[in-house]
Amino acid sequence: YELIDHMFASLSKSFKTRKIHVGMDEAYMLGRGKHMDIHGYETVDSIMKRHLARVCEIAKKYGYEPMMWSDMFFRISNHGEYYGRTVNLPQELIDGVPDVSLVYWDYYHEDQETYDRHINQHKQFNNPIIFAGGAWRWLGHGPALVKSVYQTRYALKSCIENGVEEVFVT
Repeated sequence: YELIDHMFASLSKSFKTRKIHVGMDEAYMLGRGKHMDIHGYETVDSIMKRHLARVCEIAKKYGYEPMMWSDMFFRISNHGEYYGRTVNLPQELIDGVPDVSLVYWDYYHEDQETYDRHINQHKQFNNPIIFAGGAWRWLGHGPALVKSVYQTRYALKSCIENGVEEVFVT
C-alpha cells in the first residue's frame, strides 16, 4: 500500500484529472496462491472488498474519484459468469463496496433489453454507474465499425433511458 500511495502521489502531480480507473478486474484466482498459504482460506469477495477499500482510501487522500470494472462482483456471485440473466447479489457484498463508480463494460450485446437488465442489476449497489462500450477491433487489424455502431445504438439508448450519464469507449 506504500507503493500504491506513491503511485497516486506521482499521478496527482502529473495529471489534472481527478478521475482514475483502478481496474480490479480478472482477479479470478484472488486469494488462492501465497495469500492462502499465509492466511488460510478467505472468500474472494472479502479480499476484494478489503483491498478495494484501502485503494479507494488512498485515492481519495489525493482527491481522486475512483472507478473500477464491476464484473468481478457479478462473477463472484454467479459462478464466474458476468452476463448471467439474473444475478442475485448478496446484501453483504453490496454493502461492502466502498464509494467507487462501477464501470459496466459490455462489448457484445445486440439488443437493448440485455443492456437494460445489466444496468438495473448494477443499480443494486447504489454506486455511480459508468458504461464502457467497445470500438470493435478484436477480430483483426481493421476496425469493425458496422458492428461497433450497431451495438452502440442499443447501449446508448439504454444508458439514456436508465440514467447512466457517463460513457466511454474501449
